[in-house]
Amino acid sequence: MKRDRAVAPGSLSAYVLAALALLLATPLACVAQGGVGSVPASAVVDPEAARIRDEKQREMQLRNLEAETKPRANEEAIKAALDQLNQDFKRIQIIRNDIAHAVKVEGVLDYKRVSDQTAEVKKRALRMQGYLALRGTGADAKDQSEQVGDDGEQIKGALVRLCKRIDSFVANPKFTSPLVADVGATASANRDLREIIALSGGIRNSAERLGQKK
Repeated sequence: MKRDRAVAPGSLSAYVLAALALLLATPLACVAQGGVGSVPASAVVDPEAARIRDEKQREMQLRNLEAETKPRANEEAIKAALDQLNQDFKRIQIIRNDIAHAVKVEGVLDYKRVSDQTAEVKKRALRMQGYLALRGTGADAKDQSEQVGDDGEQIKGALVRLCKRIDSFVANPKFTSPLVADVGATASANRDLREIIALSGGIRNSAERLGQKK
């Protein structure tokens, strides 16, 4: 039997991360720069007017402080999202290699392990789908698990398909050549993720049922 070649897990490129940062970023509030006019020394100071002026000045200072804090919080949220996306991208490749080794080399499946692995793949794929804004329309947008037979060979076949779909997703020009605008690449990434989600869900369900029979 032909042995599967393990693929070294790759990370999203710096260009992709920069592009995604722009996608995830929300418009930052601009801080209006304004000062309080000086009062001529000769002017008569009304205590009530001075109190109101001081209150408004404190309110302005608080608003400016809040406006300066929000961009920092927004940047931290974007960085956390990009870090998570990169982790998900690498992790599904590591799981792919483990699955391929179990199918092609070990030959005997540990259904509990398969169930756990495919559950993790689905969880990470769903999260990436959200971060990358890759959504289908109509029936294709529904999170439906593909039906996989309760048979060892059928599960192996589905796992091989899952590995190939992960390979296609991570090799997509959307991630390898982000400077090249390619509508087809986005559509392909969308299809790959949807099939990864459907396949991993179906395999997990079948693996759980087979594991309970043992």
